[in-house]
Amino acid sequence: MEIHQGFLLAQIVNFIIIAFMLAVPVALVILIVRRQRAAQLKPSEMTEPMEFADQGSQLTGMFDLPSGMYKLRYWLPNDQLAKVDLIAEDGDRTTLLIKRGNGSQAVTIADGGRYALEIEIDDPGVGWKMMLSPLGRKGALA
Repeated sequence: MEIHQGFLLAQIVNFIIIAFMLAVPVALVILIVRRQRAAQLKPSEMTEPMEFADQGSQLTGMFDLPSGMYKLRYWLPNDQLAKVDLIAEDGDRTTLLIKRGNGSQAVTIADGGRYALEIEIDDPGVGWKMMLSPLGRKGALA
């Protein structure tokens, strides 16, 4: 009877060892997959603000803009309205603001892609500046 119990105990120990040996790689795979998914779910890969500055009406070059929340800071002329549109690579346009003076506002980009800003100001000699920063990241502070 003791031999049978010893054999049974050895089988249980072997089972535990094998289960542990299988569980460790499975746990590592799960950890790797979760990290990869978390990296894919980041709302924005943009970490530094983008700055645009010029005079009069302008169309910026195309730039990559991942989906997410952004802060658009603007420095516009005080004496006339300026209109700022976000233009997608396919030509779709969204008016972001029609303002004068300095300020900021939140902007949500639902679909990441390539975009340009079109700034319309009547006076060609008037300067302006824009800064687009991902919210909650470096550079998005007031």
